[in-house]
Amino acid sequence: MRKITYVIVLLLCGCIGIAQSNKDGLRFSRVTIKGQALDAEPKWHVKVYEDASYRFVERHYGNGEYVPGFFACDLSRNRWLQLTELSTEHARLGRSPADLRLMVGWDFRGLASAEYAQLPLKTGGSIIFPDRVIFDPSTELYRLDCNSGLNRDVSLTSFWVRKADLDALH
Repeated sequence: MRKITYVIVLLLCGCIGIAQSNKDGLRFSRVTIKGQALDAEPKWHVKVYEDASYRFVERHYGNGEYVPGFFACDLSRNRWLQLTELSTEHARLGRSPADLRLMVGWDFRGLASAEYAQLPLKTGGSIIFPDRVIFDPSTELYRLDCNSGLNRDVSLTSFWVRKADLDALH
């Protein structure tokens, strides 16, 4: 009986540890973001989000030689990163809502078969960047949302990024 009690206590401790390490239950089998460090701050960008660690910005069309891009500034190390790919693991992949008349439609559900989605996301005639970033300090995860301004569940596309993966980019 003592052995059974001991095993049950060990299992419970393990389960509690797993639940506390990531309250959302998200486990990742690969790096959540790809990109590279830049030599200088990107030109022609607009801030999307900032917290104590990172400032996320996008350059939609830029100016002349500057191509569209999504960037993050590591504030503690004063270095800029160009973010080029987001893992589709645990992603929510939306599509354009049928009840809205939009100039360009999209359906990102097909990205479920790919390991990574390239930034910017491409539609039939436009590009899309994350327009909302939310950080959960308890899990050290950023959620990057695309099309959040439409306020439609069907159109929301979200990707998860570990802060540790951002910190490790070079």
